[in-house]
Amino acid sequence: MNSYFSDIDYHIIKEIRLAESRILIAVAWFTNSDIGKEIVKRKGIDIEIIIDENKINRDSENINFIIQSGIEVTFVKDLDKKYYQMHNKFCVIDHSIVVTGSYNWTFNAKSNDENITVVNDRTNAALYAHEFRRIKNLEFADIDFSISPEERTEIIELIYNGLKDLLVENIGNFENKMIYKWSNETVKNKLRRVNERSRNILNSISGDLAVYNDLIYKYGLQFYTLASEEEKIEARDKFLKKDLGKLDDDLYMGIQYFKVFAINRLLQEYAKILNINDDPDKALRIMKVVMFIASEKKEIGKELNTSLL
Repeated sequence: MNSYFSDIDYHIIKEIRLAESRILIAVAWFTNSDIGKEIVKRKGIDIEIIIDENKINRDSENINFIIQSGIEVTFVKDLDKKYYQMHNKFCVIDHSIVVTGSYNWTFNAKSNDENITVVNDRTNAALYAHEFRRIKNLEFADIDFSISPEERTEIIELIYNGLKDLLVENIGNFENKMIYKWSNETVKNKLRRVNERSRNILNSISGDLAVYNDLIYKYGLQFYTLASEEEKIEARDKFLKKDLGKLDDDLYMGIQYFKVFAINRLLQEYAKILNINDDPDKALRIMKVVMFIASEKKEIGKELNTSLL
């Protein structure tokens, strides 16, 4: 963990340059074009930005430049007219680094007494990523926490294309568990979005029975009056962090699950080629590929213990 009180935009840009797969940004105001230009340079990775709905952001040349570059920007507004403001200043990089503090991403903030802290911790990064998703989904409430057909199709398509490229690149040397071990950060980020959305929806509908389970066990249903405010706060904090440690395991199993569907599609494609092919040598080469894919599917199936095979 590192904290900074000067040259803050430099340190933010330095962390952005290190990003390899995903950047999530939640800041109240974002007019600093130096940071904005650096963000646009990284647009080949998954980037999402949420900012407060206000005139300064709407009129910002920096924000318009970012939007025109094709990066996703969401303006968060006060839907209930309660003078709510999205007042966060944080950034999550590659699901492991959090940049947060008092510093708004504006040029004016450079003349203030400000601070940021850079935390390299996967649990904290997961907490911030889930909070990012909760805020972003405020305007478009979603009660369906399962994966949508569109998301399912998109994920399978990404895996299918990835595995097809993998086979072409290694056509002369298929190593054991090559497909089994294959992964892709874009696919992971698609599944992370689903996970973050699902977790927030489940948390919102879980009710006090789940949040305050320990307090109910200790005090009974009268915990509202018997438990201290400190105990309630600790219970809520514990609930928010529940199962965050197994997110990587869930993500891995999710990819393996969808990989089976992509493999089935590959096998169907090769079966079609075999049916119309009359070259014995080519047919033999295709059969070797099919046998390898089938063996990899079997390995994944063992791990998943799935009925998809």
